[in-house]
Amino acid sequence: MHPLAPTYDVPGPMARDLPLLGRLAEVMAGEALDVAAPGSLRLAVPSGAFTDGLSAEVAALFEAEKARLAAMGHSLAPVDLSDIGAAISLNKIIVAVEAHRLYGTDLDRLAEIGDPRVLSRIRFAETLSTAEIDAAYDRRAEVVARFAAAMADVDALIAPVLMRLPPSIAEVEAEFDRLNMEMLRNTSLVNLVDGCALAMPTPGAVPAYAMTMLVGVKGADARLLAIADAVSG
Repeated sequence: MHPLAPTYDVPGPMARDLPLLGRLAEVMAGEALDVAAPGSLRLAVPSGAFTDGLSAEVAALFEAEKARLAAMGHSLAPVDLSDIGAAISLNKIIVAVEAHRLYGTDLDRLAEIGDPRVLSRIRFAETLSTAEIDAAYDRRAEVVARFAAAMADVDALIAPVLMRLPPSIAEVEAEFDRLNMEMLRNTSLVNLVDGCALAMPTPGAVPAYAMTMLVGVKGADARLLAIADAVSG
């Protein structure tokens, strides 16, 4: 893997089931990730970020997942993350700046063989002043601290992985920019807060690829794996 933005892009495993995912994560970490989850979990349900603007289908799936988790005896704690949701535009600045630092000497070649959309994102860095860049990094540090504070009294945050169900190829070709933003919105928020996350199928949901995301602070990978095991049903 080669990053577009080093402080955002981190490799992670994909697997057909949770035990295999855990084993792959341990191989990548180079150590055992063996942490016990509490018997009864306190799970944050965000508003103002992750859950705003959901399609009707995803909203219904998420409501069903919340009901399933509550029926298992886990408590759901509302948490207002509006200030974090409003800060998502920081990603555009920071990703562009870090990508330009990595690939700035290759832009002419990328113009010939690369994706023009990616090249445009990288070149956005050329429009930014040093003050704007410094301000973006300072603001992101505040957002990371704010998220850590919001997570202090909960075991994990739950959210849909996607704000809408996957579009068709034809839809993407017609409206790439809007749909790309929508498909990446929730995972981009995890990047913004420098967190970690685990996406897992919602048991019994239709469509079968409906996913719920468990989110934690940076370094909580082992704990998220244990929590996923506790809530997988």
